[in-house]
Amino acid sequence: MKVLNSVKINPEKMEAKKKLDKLVDTSTEVLYRLSSCFPFTLFPDEIIVMRHRIDIIYGVFIGSKEVMSIEIKNIFDVNLDFDLFFAAVDFKLTIGQETPGVVKFLKKQEAIKMRRIVTGLVATSRENIDLSQFSKDELLDKLMEIGKARQQST
Repeated sequence: MKVLNSVKINPEKMEAKKKLDKLVDTSTEVLYRLSSCFPFTLFPDEIIVMRHRIDIIYGVFIGSKEVMSIEIKNIFDVNLDFDLFFAAVDFKLTIGQETPGVVKFLKKQEAIKMRRIVTGLVATSRENIDLSQFSKDELLDKLMEIGKARQQST
């Protein structure tokens, strides 16, 4: 054990603290965020993509929101319907999970990018890849490549 300023520091505890700090930093890091378009939805919905989960925030009424969190490992598929300007996204989850509602009136290009990122996250989750080793920019580039390769139609 090292002695630092007359305080004994346990090496195992230091290592665990470093890992915990890194987990906290990467767990709350927002990779991508998009919202439905006002005035098409009076109370816009929002989708926030993080490394291990997606938060869908439904605008219910003035000052009222409903938040649904989905773990990446529970996502089976991401369906995207779009027209010339807008898109609607529908997350399909594994059996036994509460299915979130469709989020409509998203900007088309933002929704396509979000779908690619989520598809990449699902693929890396299935392969048990530790994403904490990558910077945000590096991770987004790789996830976009994976998502684009797996979804050639968009």
